[in-house]
Amino acid sequence: MKQFSCSSAKTLLGIITLGLCMSAGAQNQADPPADTIELVDGSVISGQLLGGSSAQIIFESDAAGKLSIPSGKVVAIESHQPIVLKLSDDRVIRAPSLKLSQGQFVVISTSGAQSYTLADINKINPKPWILGQGTQSYLDQIGVWNLEDNTDIMVHTRIGITVPLLSKIALNAEVKLEYDSGAPADIETLDQTFKFGLRYRW
Repeated sequence: MKQFSCSSAKTLLGIITLGLCMSAGAQNQADPPADTIELVDGSVISGQLLGGSSAQIIFESDAAGKLSIPSGKVVAIESHQPIVLKLSDDRVIRAPSLKLSQGQFVVISTSGAQSYTLADINKINPKPWILGQGTQSYLDQIGVWNLEDNTDIMVHTRIGITVPLLSKIALNAEVKLEYDSGAPADIETLDQTFKFGLRYRW
């Protein structure tokens, strides 16, 4: 059976320690630095840029949590995270980073650096359905009953789903159920209505 000397064990321990340090260093290099936002009062907040618009910036602060900051109070923003901008003319720009200084957004993409004013921005990191992606569903229900006769009940239910087709156009499907326990004999207790249509968002 082979035996390791004390010097061999120390050498092996040194190699393992060096490997762990190199792995930790590589991981730290891979992590992007925190985003920062500078306010008019000179304070600088670090964290992550979540989204916003030309009116306000949504920022996740390391110290204070989620913040909604009016754009007029923001002097500068620097984000090292992938960013999506929806412009006021409906163009969508995706870039690996973003920088705001002196009222100008500088976006660095594969086509080079591009500048936009804050007024050009409709949404920062918009929800997928705003870009015509994803679906939305809804459920509305209203019930009315007679306090003197608890068997006399009316329930109106709306169930629907909206599927975006384009940035401002979506397909909508809806089922409307109207139940009336006290309906006359010649009228059905449950009435069903199906609706299909297109929605346009101004």
